[in-house]
Amino acid sequence: MNGIEMKNNLRRIAFTGPECSGKTTLSLWLATHLQWTYVPEFARTFLEGKPSYTHSDLEYIAKKQLESSHGKEPCVSDTEMMVIKIWEEEKFGLTSPKIMTCFEEDHHDLYFLCRPDFEWEEDPLRENPNDRERLFEIYLNQLTFHAKPFVILDGAISTRKSTLLKHLDLPELT
Repeated sequence: MNGIEMKNNLRRIAFTGPECSGKTTLSLWLATHLQWTYVPEFARTFLEGKPSYTHSDLEYIAKKQLESSHGKEPCVSDTEMMVIKIWEEEKFGLTSPKIMTCFEEDHHDLYFLCRPDFEWEEDPLRENPNDRERLFEIYLNQLTFHAKPFVILDGAISTRKSTLLKHLDLPELT
């Protein structure tokens, strides 16, 4: 097996939460630390340079995000289907059967829910600078409702990294 083997048999870890909450920074750091496969956010690449997107684009993004992590274990995913499900509900007011199917097929052993408790950073792909706390509560409710195992990450990045290592039963970096 490549990378660090978990004592608790975790093989698939995902980061979730509102925009600009540290998902990319932390997932990339953790994947590197564990020497596991890093699964990037497909939407970021797909939407780069596009002036807008449609509902069918979002369904395509969901399909490709799911495919990008399929069969890759151990892995750390920058995002997962709950992000896309909530995005669809917020942007289009519905959950399509295609995205719901992707959501139901997407399984991770542990989710890290990132609280958006630091300064908003402008990014052409971000849409929700003013209601990140409300969105965080939606993620929290969804994780709880769907009985997903999760840990909330908040505070400075260094604090979040310590929390990650503690919950994964790994030593601090020196």
